[in-house]
Amino acid sequence: MTIDWTRAITAEVRQAEAAARRRREIDAAIQARLDQTAQARGYSSADSLISWALSNQVSFQEEAARFALWRDDVWLRAVQMQDADAEVSAAEILAALPDIDWARPLA
Repeated sequence: MTIDWTRAITAEVRQAEAAARRRREIDAAIQARLDQTAQARGYSSADSLISWALSNQVSFQEEAARFALWRDDVWLRAVQMQDADAEVSAAEILAALPDIDWARPLA
């Protein structure tokens, strides 16, 4: 029997796979939080809410702009936490995310 060493799974490969899996879990959890926040406001998803930034109605534009600012804050916080701790969990990140401020001043 011949061993195919090109198919060997090293500790480094396992670590990389675990990190990629953790990143996917974190990304999915954050996207779910974004979608839930938009849905609580009556939109079908975060993408749907963001699309209102192109509306001719100022109130819709402003709501979309506030959401976009918050979304940026959310992703920046998540990236900062992952940069500081490669083992941080999705639950830890979700607990540390800022709440949206629908009255946030624009400009």
